[in-house]
Amino acid sequence: MVVYLPLDITVEGNGTTDHKNSRKAESLQASSHAVPCIGVAPVWTPALLPRMQNPEEEEPPLFTGLCSSSTPSHPPKHSETCAVPSREDVACDVCTGRKLKALKSCLVCLVSYCDQHLQPHYDSSAFEKHELVEPSKNLQENICSRHDEVMKMFCRTDQQLICYLCTLDEHKGHDTVSAAAERTERQKELEVSQQNIQQRIQDREKDVKLLQREVEAINHSANKAVEDSAKSFSSLIRFMKSKSTAVKWMVRFQQKTEVSRVKELQEKLKQEITELKRKDAELKKLSDTEGINKKYKNK
Repeated sequence: MVVYLPLDITVEGNGTTDHKNSRKAESLQASSHAVPCIGVAPVWTPALLPRMQNPEEEEPPLFTGLCSSSTPSHPPKHSETCAVPSREDVACDVCTGRKLKALKSCLVCLVSYCDQHLQPHYDSSAFEKHELVEPSKNLQENICSRHDEVMKMFCRTDQQLICYLCTLDEHKGHDTVSAAAERTERQKELEVSQQNIQQRIQDREKDVKLLQREVEAINHSANKAVEDSAKSFSSLIRFMKSKSTAVKWMVRFQQKTEVSRVKELQEKLKQEITELKRKDAELKKLSDTEGINKKYKNK
């Protein structure tokens, strides 16, 4: 529920609904000189107030769309405010035929005005105490259903917005304050919660930066380890290649040496075999009887 709370609370005496209705009618007819409106500001709805006790929960949104606490020195330019309202915009309640986009809503008149129909609120002293807010389609929700008055008070006992007549009726004796006072207190609590959240954001951002630096350090260390290992393996590969070459040379050298030795030995054996064969042939000749007799005869 959208709730508009005035910054300046003025509790009138025994105001009646007729008197209020006459003021509403006057607001639609007057067209004189500008008088500032009473500024109003946003506040939490009663249903959302318990959430303030726990800043860890999601913060409920402030109800914006209220007029500034200071009255504008001059009304907005007509060219800026005479657009035809879209489906999301609030239409002027006074326009007949084609309705223009509402510029402000009045909590006293309970009417939304375009730029042209808003001028009397700026120009006439009759609207001095009227409260202008940003256009709203739910103005009636800010009116007490029991007394038909703007709810300008807050009952802390029942945690709800009430009008000043409620303080004399069913909320008599309750802990009540002006809506502005409650809003101020809630805003202070909001500021504290916001500061805590901002501090937590800063702490988390620092943690994120530290983690980012840690990631960078890990990446740097890993990259350096990869580079060092690559260098080490490259050196090892070069060393192994050089050793492999040396081993190959040594093996070939030994191979050549041994082959030479074996061939030399083989050659000696061949020569020895040749010599033995020659002697064997001679012995065969000697073994022939004729040959032996000739030998002995010759002696």
